[in-house]
Amino acid sequence: MTRLKIALFLLRFALIFLFLELDSTCRADQADSLLHELKSAPNDAVFQLIESEIGAARYDLAENYCRAIIEQAEYLEDDSLRFLVYTNLGNIAQHQGNYTAAAAEYIKVLDWAESNSDTAWTIGCLSNLGSLHASMLEWDDALKYFRRSYDIIKKQGVVPLEGSEITLCANLGVINSRLEKYDVAYLWMKKALHLAKKQEQHQYFGPIYSTLGLIFRFRNELDSADFYYRRCLDLCSDGENIPFEIASYQNIAGVFDLRGKHDSALYYLNVGLIKAKKSQQKRLEEELLNGIAQNYRQLGQDDSAYVYLHRRYSLRESLYAEHKKDLLLELEQKYEKEKRLREIASLERVNKEKELVLANNKLVIVGLVSLLLMLLLVSLFYHYRTRLRTISRVAELKQIALRAQMNPHFLFNALGSIQNSILKNDKISASEFLAKFAKLTRMILVRSGEDEIPLTEELRMLELYLALEQFRSGQ
Repeated sequence: MTRLKIALFLLRFALIFLFLELDSTCRADQADSLLHELKSAPNDAVFQLIESEIGAARYDLAENYCRAIIEQAEYLEDDSLRFLVYTNLGNIAQHQGNYTAAAAEYIKVLDWAESNSDTAWTIGCLSNLGSLHASMLEWDDALKYFRRSYDIIKKQGVVPLEGSEITLCANLGVINSRLEKYDVAYLWMKKALHLAKKQEQHQYFGPIYSTLGLIFRFRNELDSADFYYRRCLDLCSDGENIPFEIASYQNIAGVFDLRGKHDSALYYLNVGLIKAKKSQQKRLEEELLNGIAQNYRQLGQDDSAYVYLHRRYSLRESLYAEHKKDLLLELEQKYEKEKRLREIASLERVNKEKELVLANNKLVIVGLVSLLLMLLLVSLFYHYRTRLRTISRVAELKQIALRAQMNPHFLFNALGSIQNSILKNDKISASEFLAKFAKLTRMILVRSGEDEIPLTEELRMLELYLALEQFRSGQ
């Protein structure tokens, strides 16, 4: 009964331990299944979502998406996915004005691309670094990175992504114009325009025409500048790119201003102002108001210039108030983000403590199960030894019983009676007595190793014993 209780107790603990192990295994299998689904699922939708969040200036949310994908990419050991996320993190930092962090992310990706001889990634990273330095107004560094990217395309015969070579040539043109290398800038922009026409990439025509107009304006070739600005305006007149259309009106007005034709400049500026107010382009509206005021001042109409300057300052104050509101909102979002991070850190700490407790509990359970198994083994060993002792005792008792059955006094008396009959020369009696004695001795020795004797055999042995006693006593 005691052994049965011990076995049930051990079985109970073994089942508990098995349940815990199965539960951990099931959770691991579920995690592996989810990661497999993530790996097999396309990531385009995720990165489109990140790009949309960056476009909406929701940088914190976009960064959270990126951090989540990085964890999965590291688990899956997918370098291309991980460094694609690093590129997006650099883009986010660049939009936030954190150029140092952006450069660190881009250089991290560039080092990986160059070490793996991945030309496509190398070209993309160099272009990103060129764009970053251009944002920082570091034109020489920007030119260096863009030029390296373009040289890789040409020297290694790489087929670039659609539109990427056009963008590179246009960027090189813009950078050279900023460095006042207008002839070189013009060649790059003409090359970009040729590629755009060849590849039928019409969306690049407007920016290229606008940059060509700017180059000719800096070269004081106003007719050519006006020609390209008007080409740009014609492309934007469909209303699909309102900011670009307004900028074209502003550029044409700038050409007229340089020519001293302030009335014509005012016409284009007012047209641009109407479109800016209608489309809520307040930054452009402020620039247009300032341009109108400057042209009225050139015409000597100070009252009109004052009116537009006053409107400009009012608009600037409203923009400042909106900017202040955006800053407060950004601070609130930053506070909420830090609060969420603290909560996540707290939850992670609690989870680690729970995992530690669970691990300790598992160790305790394993120890208890081991101890109970050891006790069971000791109990079985003790039972085995007890059984051996019992078997040995039974054999000893059998020998005692045999000795009791074969009483030496009886044996000597029986042998003495036989000897007496022989001496009296009573051969028949001696022979019968000896035969019965031998038969009784044989039956006792044969049955001495058996636990149970048939009743008939026992009666026959008693009959023989009584017969021998009667013969010995002379009855």
